[in-house]
Amino acid sequence: MPPNRPVSTIWFATSNKSKAPEMRELARIHGLDIQVVPLKIEELQTEDTQVLIRNKTMQAFERLRLPVIVDHASLRMGCLAGLPGTLTQLFWDRLGGHRLCEIAERLGDNSAEAVSTVGYCDGMKVYSFEAGLSGNIARTPAGTRRFQWDSIFVPSGHSRTYAQMTMAEKNAISQRRQALDKFFEFVTST
Repeated sequence: MPPNRPVSTIWFATSNKSKAPEMRELARIHGLDIQVVPLKIEELQTEDTQVLIRNKTMQAFERLRLPVIVDHASLRMGCLAGLPGTLTQLFWDRLGGHRLCEIAERLGDNSAEAVSTVGYCDGMKVYSFEAGLSGNIARTPAGTRRFQWDSIFVPSGHSRTYAQMTMAEKNAISQRRQALDKFFEFVTST
C-alpha cells in the first residue's frame, strides 16, 4: 500500500557520488527532490537481489531513521551465466572493464543485461522496484564518463556505451530510470 500522503523529498543513501546527479535528474522529472546522504553500506555478498536490497535498505533506515531509498546496480553477462549480477562491484574491482570485455570476447558471448534495484523503507515496510535492460558488452571500454561498468555496456538498439552518452541520453533509456519510475509512481500515488 502506498504512503497515505504525497512525498516531495526523497532521502537517498549512497557512498557513490556518481549516482547522485542521475538520481536527482530522474526525481526532478517527477517533481521530487533527492537529498543525498553520503552513507557507506556494507553489501551482503549474495546472488539473491531481494535479500541484498532488503538488507541494504534496512541498514540505511536504521542509521538515518528517515524514509530512505538505496540503489543497487547489477551487470549480468551471458558468457558468465548471469554473473557478476549482484557481485558486480567485486568483479569490477578485481577485473576492471578491459578484462570483462576480454572475457566476453573470448567466450564468444557478449550479451548482457543491466539491472537496477531500488529499495525503499518508509519506516514500516521495505519495498523494492526492479528493472532490466538488455544489451551487449563492448569490445573495449569506451566513453568519457567513468561510472564503473557504464564504459562497457551498450544498450540494445544503440551503438554507444552508457559512458559515451550524455546523462540525459542515458537517463532516457536506462534500467535505473525504469526502476525509479516504478518507485516514483508508488510514492506519488495517493
